[in-house]
Amino acid sequence: TFNGAESFKACNLYQECQSQNLEDKQITCYGHESCSLSTMTGTDSMPRYMNCDGSESCAESKIVGFQYMYCQGSKSCESAREISSDHIECGGADSCKSIDNLIETRNMYCEGSKSCSKSNIKSGVEVTCNGHKSCFKSNIQCMEDIQCNGVNSCSGSKLISHLGEITCNGKGGCHSTEIDTNTLTVYSHYGASYADINAEMIQGMGYYSLMYTMI
Repeated sequence: TFNGAESFKACNLYQECQSQNLEDKQITCYGHESCSLSTMTGTDSMPRYMNCDGSESCAESKIVGFQYMYCQGSKSCESAREISSDHIECGGADSCKSIDNLIETRNMYCEGSKSCSKSNIKSGVEVTCNGHKSCFKSNIQCMEDIQCNGVNSCSGSKLISHLGEITCNGKGGCHSTEIDTNTLTVYSHYGASYADINAEMIQGMGYYSLMYTMI
């Protein structure tokens, strides 16, 4: 167990901090599986940072109490037991994939391929899905805006945003998606085709963007 006596903890080697309880203001897991199966807790003063840089570095872990969290390695936070942070970035491929327990955040950015696919996300401000299939078959609840920018980024997902707007920018970004929102804007080719939509306002501007859609 590491405690908050230090301001920075780094786990550089293969499985170096695996299955441990880590507490600090800033924790960085560089090595392959370096912090997997662990519990990481942010302590001390703000800002608090959690960095999962290595492949599978924080897989199947519990991560709470950090202001900023970055899952940049491949499968770095896959199948995490719990994630809660104000700002979460999932940059690696499959980095935040298959997280069954709710990911709680204010701002969520899914940048890598399939980075947040098959996960459950609850956000207070925004969710942005930029990578290919980045939010594929996910359940996303957001108080404000959801953006599906990558190719098939939110395909097959369930999206809820009652106070904000859902935007489908990527090709097939909201294909076969269940959508419940105030405003839906679809710019892309096949953007929301075959989708099931409940919205006050719908704008379809892409080629076949609302083809075979249920409204």
